[in-house]
Amino acid sequence: IIGVIALSLWIVYPIQNSLKLGLDLNGGVQLVLRVKTDPVMPREKRDEIVEQALRTIDRRVNELGVTESTIARYTAANQILVELPGVSDVDRAKQIIKSTAQLRLTLVDRGPFASRDAALLAYNNALPSDLEILPWKVDRIEPSTQSFYVVQRAPALTGNDLRSARQALDEFNRPAVGFTLKPDAARRFGAITERNINRPLATVLDNRVMSVATIQSRIDDQGQITGVSQEEMLEQVINLNSGALPADLEYVEER
Repeated sequence: IIGVIALSLWIVYPIQNSLKLGLDLNGGVQLVLRVKTDPVMPREKRDEIVEQALRTIDRRVNELGVTESTIARYTAANQILVELPGVSDVDRAKQIIKSTAQLRLTLVDRGPFASRDAALLAYNNALPSDLEILPWKVDRIEPSTQSFYVVQRAPALTGNDLRSARQALDEFNRPAVGFTLKPDAARRFGAITERNINRPLATVLDNRVMSVATIQSRIDDQGQITGVSQEEMLEQVINLNSGALPADLEYVEER
C-alpha cells in the first residue's frame, strides 16, 4: 500500500519539483573565477569591484534560466564561486559569464581589409589618432577567416546608453538584437545618424566588429544589431541586459 501511494505521488508530483537538487543530485558544473583587480588598488576599491562582478554574474545566471544556482564570494578575496546545477552546455555558460560585454556603436571610416597591415597601408602606415583597427568577429563556421575595419575611437553609443535589449528579427526574418535607448542617448544618437546618412555604422562588442550596417535614415530611441546567429543573439541579450563586468575574469577551477 505504501509503495502504491508513493508511486502515485511520484506520478502526480515528481520529487525533483519539490526538492532543491544541487550538484550532488542533479549534476552540473562548479566554477571558481578570479576577478583581475589591480594589486596596487586600495583594499576597499578591489572589494567593490569584486562585489559588482558578483552581482553582474548573478544577473547573467538568472537570465540563463538556471534554477538553484549558487553565486558567492570564495576563499580568496578576489574569487567568486559559481555552481550551476543541471547545466549541460558548460562552454556556452562560461562564455556568457566571462564576457565583458563592452558594447559600442561607432562610425566606420574604411574596410573591410584582409589584414591589419593592409588597413595600415591604406593610411600610409600612419593611422590618425582618432581611428583604430578592429577585427571582425570570429566566424564559428570558418574560424580561420579574418577581416579588419577602421573605425572611429569615439563611439556614437555605448552599452551604458541602453535602456533594454531584447530578442528580435530583422527585415529578412533573421535573428537580431533589438535595443531601446535612454532619452538623452536617443537625442544624441538621432543627431549623429541624421548627419551621417549613407555612412556605415559598426556594432562593436568586446573590441570585435559584430556587424556593419549603412545608416539609411535618422535613428532615435530604437534600433537593431543584425548579422548575428541565434546563439549570438541570445548571448548578447543576456550580456547587455546584465550590464558590463567591471573587470576581466579568469577561470581558476572547474569541476
